[in-house]
Amino acid sequence: MKLYESIIIFDYYFLLLWKCNLHIVENCQGDINHSNYQDLLVPRFYLQFLKFLITNVDPLIFLIQSQQSQFLFYHPFVQINLGILIGIFTLILIGFQKIQIVNNKFNKMDAHQVPEKYTAVVITKFGQPLEVQELPVPEVAENEVLIKVEAAPINPSDVGFIHGFYPAGKVVPVSPGLEGTGTVVRAGAQVPERYKAGTRVSFFSGATSGSYSQYAKAIWFTLLKLDDDVSFEDAASAFVNPVTVIGQYHTTKDAGVKAVVHNAAASALGRQFSKYFKDHGVAVINVVRRQEQVDLLKSEGAEIVLNETEEGFKDRLKELAHQHNATILFDPVAGEATATLLEQLPNGSTAYVYGGLGGRAVNNISVFSLIFQQKTIKGWWLSQYLKEHPVLQTEEFQTQLNGLLKGSLKTVYAKQYGLHEIKEALEYYSKNQTGGKVLVRPFKQ
Repeated sequence: MKLYESIIIFDYYFLLLWKCNLHIVENCQGDINHSNYQDLLVPRFYLQFLKFLITNVDPLIFLIQSQQSQFLFYHPFVQINLGILIGIFTLILIGFQKIQIVNNKFNKMDAHQVPEKYTAVVITKFGQPLEVQELPVPEVAENEVLIKVEAAPINPSDVGFIHGFYPAGKVVPVSPGLEGTGTVVRAGAQVPERYKAGTRVSFFSGATSGSYSQYAKAIWFTLLKLDDDVSFEDAASAFVNPVTVIGQYHTTKDAGVKAVVHNAAASALGRQFSKYFKDHGVAVINVVRRQEQVDLLKSEGAEIVLNETEEGFKDRLKELAHQHNATILFDPVAGEATATLLEQLPNGSTAYVYGGLGGRAVNNISVFSLIFQQKTIKGWWLSQYLKEHPVLQTEEFQTQLNGLLKGSLKTVYAKQYGLHEIKEALEYYSKNQTGGKVLVRPFKQ
């Protein structure tokens, strides 16, 4: 339909209502009966004239130059031209409305604009006190995104990295924090569309930044796109603990093992471990150090929980390990604990050490266990597992992980701290690793 035809149709209904309001025509109730308004209908030759008029003449001239403007106001010719003006004015308003919609889109983008500087916790030297600094916002490489960080957890690996014990592949000065969650605000040219600006994600921090900062960089294939109903709090610990649990389950499954022993089982990871393995049909012998930890795990559905400080612990562990044929031990403590637990497992068992919470090297393993019982001690590292099993960007894994973050792999937090409270946050975490994780909130005042 031509523009002038659209305007004429608009004019007809506008003038009809206008004349009804002036009582020039009667019987304006009910459906429109065109036979009652013959004086408003426009002959074909007049349409051609209107087309010429709209494209060549300003209708206002007729009103300005008229000596009988009062009479012309009621003339159908003038009425139609007034309608044309109103129609044009309406189109202009629609145009402004569309411009406003576009502006709203730009305003939405403006919400993701990045300041020139941001606040971050910084490691200037490993083992030295952390500093809070103002830093210039970095540019992103083609395969990177810049993320406005909403939350980041404190993990044992973070503590190890701060003291120079964890090989995260970063060079100081740099911000600590290996994982976190937030919103993408910039994306490099090679980043897929699903991670465009405005996307909510969980991430592993890149080699030159960390999540204990208001903004952090990450490579796009280390991202998890979040479902709308996954909160930033639930998503903050999406990788280190949950993916470790999933990876360790697959290590167990690949070995054909139906029961395992897990040390430090009341930790945040341990509680997820117990639920996930149980849900997938693998029995877990949970080892803890205090009675309240026994009670906690049992209240969450754990079936076998042993307190290593109780008398007869070793004998009970040996009995249960042989009964269930638990030939895998996952140990985040190391020190003497690894050898003590492994000695109670059946011949041919393997201990996977995936942490050093005890602060000491694995020791006191007997030659007898290694040679004659064919027991093995190995390391289990999440980074290496993901290199060998690059599952993060598969649709199946991302869907599964989003679901688990709301269920069996949901993380419980005990405290939340701002960047300027990082010292207090680390102190609290070191003394309360069972009561829930600690969350760093970069924009918390």
